[in-house]
Amino acid sequence: MLQFLHLKPENYLSQKWKNGKGCTLEIAVDSRSPYRWRMSTADLLESGEFSNFVGYLRHLVLISGAARLTCDDDPPVLLSFPKPFSFSGDAFTLCEVLEPGQDLNVFCLEGSSRGGCYPTRFRKGEEIHFPLRGDEHFLFLVEGELEVFERNTQQQTTLMPKDTACFTRPPNMEFMDIKTVARLDSRAVWVVIHLIEEK
Repeated sequence: MLQFLHLKPENYLSQKWKNGKGCTLEIAVDSRSPYRWRMSTADLLESGEFSNFVGYLRHLVLISGAARLTCDDDPPVLLSFPKPFSFSGDAFTLCEVLEPGQDLNVFCLEGSSRGGCYPTRFRKGEEIHFPLRGDEHFLFLVEGELEVFERNTQQQTTLMPKDTACFTRPPNMEFMDIKTVARLDSRAVWVVIHLIEEK
């Protein structure tokens, strides 16, 4: 059966960064060890190095503030919504905070999962349908207010800022049929995780 959870900020797990220079709010994580995927937010308050996550591909979306990332010897990248940025967790990554804010992070263990972040803007009254494949789906609301419906199971909920709708697609379901209706102008990030079958 499809699992549909509505998580609120008080449900997230606060953790210190591996390098001790900040805190992360863990929204959801795979049950295996090492985890195959993980989704979290982090406050960007001051410039500094990111923690190293060997073996993971990181997907990052800046949801507020202004920042610039430099990975190894690559040119600096100015982060902005709605453009996600992907980089290796092995890389030496320096974050220059231009204006304090917050980012959304998705970690995918290479060879075990692949994923993507899809920042989206919703106009008030706009209705969007998402027929989705993939194993895990998350809708993180940055700002606004969204009604979310899963049309196969007739489940529904209302997301407020920083809430997350979580969907786990069962193997016997070809795809999930999700509809959103914006009560206000809204910004959100869709996250999709595909698990890679072990050979």
